[in-house]
Amino acid sequence: MDFGTWSKSTLTPGSRDASTTNGGNGAWVTFADARSVIVKVGLSYTGVAGARANLAAETGSGFDFDATRAALQQRWEDTLGRATISGGTHDRQVAYYTSLYHSMLHPNLAGDVDGALLRLGRRIHAATDYTPRQNFSLWDTTSAEPAARDTATASGPR
Repeated sequence: MDFGTWSKSTLTPGSRDASTTNGGNGAWVTFADARSVIVKVGLSYTGVAGARANLAAETGSGFDFDATRAALQQRWEDTLGRATISGGTHDRQVAYYTSLYHSMLHPNLAGDVDGALLRLGRRIHAATDYTPRQNFSLWDTTSAEPAARDTATASGPR
């Protein structure tokens, strides 16, 4: 296996981390006979340590993709299952649950698992008494929310 990273135009074979303050970094890996590869990626606005902590909190130390996917699917089903409907056509029920799903995508978390987040001036701030969120309206609120409301009230109050 051959791997490494780059920052700007500098290649570093064998390196596992690439970080710059203004982008232009990445990684490569090659496998001689691999049929499938499982990759875990940690994300953070605050730095490599935050990305590693977020990754550990979200996936643990394992690399079981199917178990991670099943746990995530169950979490969505539990969340969406809190609001049940009856009646209406299948298409209207699909529209309702699609709108409900969309309403839960955003706002999303803006901080790391330890509460660290990036603020104006690229300063790291610690959220201690609140959960920082961002992206308050990136999906189609003009058609999705009314669709959920109309579907929920189409048969009258429940």
